[in-house]
Amino acid sequence: MPRTTLTTYLLWGASILAPVFSTEAKMLEDSTASLELRNFYMNRDFRQSTATQAKAQEWAQGFPMRYQSGFSDGALGFGLDGLGLLGLKLDSGGGRSGTQMLKQDRETRRAQDEYAELGLTVKMRLSHSLVRLGPRPATSAMTWTITD
Repeated sequence: MPRTTLTTYLLWGASILAPVFSTEAKMLEDSTASLELRNFYMNRDFRQSTATQAKAQEWAQGFPMRYQSGFSDGALGFGLDGLGLLGLKLDSGGGRSGTQMLKQDRETRRAQDEYAELGLTVKMRLSHSLVRLGPRPATSAMTWTITD
């Protein structure tokens, strides 16, 4: 995410939430944060005669951190959620990159050594309705319901 976009999100979110933090709210008491450590390894073997490389294999460590605040007091409650992502390359290179697991450098087309992203989501709650504005973590595109 470009630095100007991140700065714009932070300033916009701070200006919206400034009145919220001035009230005595359970916003911080009801907040939760979690940090996960995810290790990924991918190995692809290209057996086509037209393949540009024989194999691609990469190994990486991911650190997704999630923060969810509570809501401010009142009929219209405000809150803020955050998602921070850090990825570290553990092994890739020597003609083995290209699994699409790691972000690639635009110029060299090789896997980046590390990368990070931050997404902030402003949320508003009125009764049982919830509106979120900002980036959301990916969820499963396939859902189903079992009924009896």
